[in-house]
Amino acid sequence: MCPKKAEIIVIEDDPIFREWLIRDLEKSGHSVVGVATNRLDAEELIRRIPEWDAKKLVITLDANLSRGDSSGKDGDGLLGQTKAYEGVKVVGITGTRGGIEGADLNVSKDDIGFGGVDISAKIDEL
Repeated sequence: MCPKKAEIIVIEDDPIFREWLIRDLEKSGHSVVGVATNRLDAEELIRRIPEWDAKKLVITLDANLSRGDSSGKDGDGLLGQTKAYEGVKVVGITGTRGGIEGADLNVSKDDIGFGGVDISAKIDEL
């Protein structure tokens, strides 16, 4: 189980959803320690994982994240980089059903926004 007050890195390119997610996580007592809006920024944050306690760290990862270099989408390609750090949990967030294969948890934006899924509670269960 994830500690009640997880440290969270939010990797999300949709500005409206990102701000809502950050606000919801912080309201639930979690601490957002990093935010990335594209793959290039996300890779930089992933390299910084040793700065945080991996056992308390959760990464919310947009499966359809923009690369940041106009060459397409590549969010799920980041999962392998995060798994190099033992203890880090990854929540795959998708715009559709499905998810990121190998993530600790997958949820769709529709389920979070309209389906009544409490993302903070799901993170607490990890």
